[in-house]
Amino acid sequence: MARCTALPLLLLAALAACSTKNLASDGLQLCRQGSCRAMGEPGREDLARGLYQLFQAASGKDLVLSEEKPGSAEFRGRGIRVFTQGGPFPAVYKGKALHVTDVLYLDLGEGVIKFKARMRGTFLFVPVLCAEGTGTVRILSGREARLELSNLCTWLGPTSYWKLEGALDRVDVDGGVVGFAYGLHGGGVPVVGGGSGYLLAKIGAEEAPETEKRPEPKAPKLPSVPVPSLPVPALPVPPLPVPSLPTPPAPSAPTPVEAMEELASAPVATLSAKLKEAGGDSVIDAGEAFGLTVELNNAGLAAAKNVRLLLSGTPALTAALGAERALGDLPAGQATASEVKGVLAPTTPSQAGTLRVEAVSDPGGVLLGAKTFRVALRGRLEEAAEVLSELDVDEIPAATKGVGGPDDAALVVGISRYRDKDIPGVRYAARDAELVAKYLTRVAGVPAENVKVLTDETATKSDFEAYLTDWLPRRVNERSRVFVYFAGHGSPAATAGEAFLVPYEGQPDFPSKLLPLKSLMASLEKLPAREVVVALDSCFSGAAGRGILPSGARPLVSTVETPIPADRKLVVLSAASGSQVSSDYDKARHGLFTYALLRGLRGEADSDSSGAVTVGELYKYVREQVGKRASLELNRDQTPTLNPSEPVAGERLGIRLSSTRPK
Repeated sequence: MARCTALPLLLLAALAACSTKNLASDGLQLCRQGSCRAMGEPGREDLARGLYQLFQAASGKDLVLSEEKPGSAEFRGRGIRVFTQGGPFPAVYKGKALHVTDVLYLDLGEGVIKFKARMRGTFLFVPVLCAEGTGTVRILSGREARLELSNLCTWLGPTSYWKLEGALDRVDVDGGVVGFAYGLHGGGVPVVGGGSGYLLAKIGAEEAPETEKRPEPKAPKLPSVPVPSLPVPALPVPPLPVPSLPTPPAPSAPTPVEAMEELASAPVATLSAKLKEAGGDSVIDAGEAFGLTVELNNAGLAAAKNVRLLLSGTPALTAALGAERALGDLPAGQATASEVKGVLAPTTPSQAGTLRVEAVSDPGGVLLGAKTFRVALRGRLEEAAEVLSELDVDEIPAATKGVGGPDDAALVVGISRYRDKDIPGVRYAARDAELVAKYLTRVAGVPAENVKVLTDETATKSDFEAYLTDWLPRRVNERSRVFVYFAGHGSPAATAGEAFLVPYEGQPDFPSKLLPLKSLMASLEKLPAREVVVALDSCFSGAAGRGILPSGARPLVSTVETPIPADRKLVVLSAASGSQVSSDYDKARHGLFTYALLRGLRGEADSDSSGAVTVGELYKYVREQVGKRASLELNRDQTPTLNPSEPVAGERLGIRLSSTRPK
């Protein structure tokens, strides 16, 4: 372990000295089912999915840390040790674990996994308390992935800022282990320090004791012999002969020239594949014939030896097509094509299916290329409506085209934690907002620089009003579409029966600390935008869920108390109506309304298969999905509303919200 030391007055110099920008790994291995393979450039998607699966398994658990030798696969749970100066106390910080609190999303397009976590450790045997921070894993290629996590921590006093960075070299999905060269640095007043090394992090592993206790060696019992009081000269003890064992020579590292020659002699292949089914609709019916066409092009300087296609995924698909197909050698500069055909078993039940095809070659099963397909397997016709029920909305869809423009803008707000601890949290509101913002940039065509996300302590009333009345008007013109999304508590007033949004510091008993829904709508109406769409995952009845009551208040009868006239540009989608509850949906870790909203935006609401989702289509889809799931799975009523209503909305029902056409 390399250590960086500093005194509090030398904070800036210490942080520079402990910089982790030069962290690097010598390659990356992905391990599944006890078998590890070195990743290549085409393996970026496979690596991203493996890391996403590992972090999802770690959500709500500890990734226990252990400092090991670089490249080691043996986990001993010893923690990591970094020199830290805590005021007058120079000592070693022992990092024990990363507690992963949430995994927000996987963005394959950008190669990013976003998560929430906090470091856990001790300094002078006293726990260091860290607040939840945001972390990212960036998959830069099939051979390179980097981790970053920032935390605000405190130890017996003031707060300090710490940043953990790592260059990954090992991802064991089934074993729940990730290995990386790390750097940890940071500080504040009066704490500063940092260091670097190599660690393994394992899900839920046991930690070694804070102070290791080794058993004392047991000497043989000897008879008691009287010892004279005079000093006894020490007798020389001849050393025992120790046989010398031959030491195997250490493997020599390749020279730079050898490494370059090795890279130049490797095959460089590109893989394209198509899954063909009779209907051409990404649905394979039980008993239907289908096929997989694979084209492989070797653009490298060396032949690819013993090329094989490996198929994995849903058992019904691999049973029909087989698990492996040999293609032979593929000379440099040449291409080959192969087609595999099969029939889906007649007894196959309806389910969401995946099929992954990999092209590998010798030596060592080098991955030449890979592609994953997602299809619906349809058994009985009446089950078709449930085929897509297992889609993961946290996997960000690929960018689409045909909807959106450079003048569009969005304000997205989600509040999971409130400053007043008497106000219950809204479990998934902040992550709802994060996902909605990503979807707006990917499938709704809103430029990323025109999307503002406010969560928790950044979503105060003054923040909300500033972005609503200052930030938005500067970005909007007569060509703009504007989106406003809010997830958090809503509240009725105690006397006036008016609806309010509850900002981070809001209190239901003090209307001056709340944001009137009427004021929000008035501000949006003043914008020079062409269209304004508002989505509210809140309820204003004061019932449980995403609504709260001030003292003595009665439930509010309507969600948006004043109907919006037909001649205005505004349309509002609300999560619930009347005295209903806006529910959380634990199965998906989102609000139920937001979960349906995301699924609809990514294409499931495109009822006429036009390639675009409109306001009318999204409302019908969300109303049906939310009503059905709330009744069957949550045993309650929840009916989303549209304001103005469908008969009054007119042309606004045709506002194009998102596209399903890939770029």
